[in-house]
Amino acid sequence: MRMMSSRRAFSLPEMMLVLTLFSLASTLIFHLLSDGFRKFRAVNSKNDTQQRMSKALSWLQRDLEKADSDQIGCKRISAPGNGDVIWFLSAEDPTQTNPDLRFIRDPASGMPRWQRHVIYYLIRPSNYPKVSGGYTAATDSDPRADYFAPHKLLIRKIVNRPGDPEKLMTAAQVDAFVTAPADQNLAGLSSEPQVEACKLVADGLLSLEATRYDRTLEVDLRAVHLERANAALATGGVSLKTSPYTENQRLRVVLKR
Repeated sequence: MRMMSSRRAFSLPEMMLVLTLFSLASTLIFHLLSDGFRKFRAVNSKNDTQQRMSKALSWLQRDLEKADSDQIGCKRISAPGNGDVIWFLSAEDPTQTNPDLRFIRDPASGMPRWQRHVIYYLIRPSNYPKVSGGYTAATDSDPRADYFAPHKLLIRKIVNRPGDPEKLMTAAQVDAFVTAPADQNLAGLSSEPQVEACKLVADGLLSLEATRYDRTLEVDLRAVHLERANAALATGGVSLKTSPYTENQRLRVVLKR
């Protein structure tokens, strides 16, 4: 006697139902994963932006806390489309290997003997499309700062000018040292006359505004979550000053007398 098998094939409606359920589940999983990756990239971008800004302000604070209120200047860079420049005198001699002897004082008066200029400035690289990944940026007409180009570079220079002690440069004199590199490579800037050292403190910044109130210097720094801004806005052609993708940090330093 032949045994009959209890197994049977799926009918066409059953197959269609299984495929439909599988398709719905796959779509749901894809959207969940896609949303998770999007949120992860957003958080990553935010953290990266904040870290770059914190690093820049940390460098500024460390130097500014040593600056004298009578030996410091700030202004917007003369060339349009850039940020501000801050410059001040330092009594430290970076060539002195003994840290206890690095800060130079006048032996007669005990007052600081100014040895070098420290200059911070935010500027567009001359090869902006290379730094920005192919984007271009118009020049903002805002009188306070340029909020169009979010790929600016914050540069720190040590300048040794003739004279011992040195005298604080005028606003016109500092323009000679506010030069733009083509990209993040600062080799050309380091070889400029009277420049002893040049450092890229941070890149991917939008604006730097310095304001002086008597003995207080306030620095307002902005940077953009670039990946998110590029996907949602016409980056380079609109003001990013108050965009939802723009981070803002401030530094306030009370200068020494």
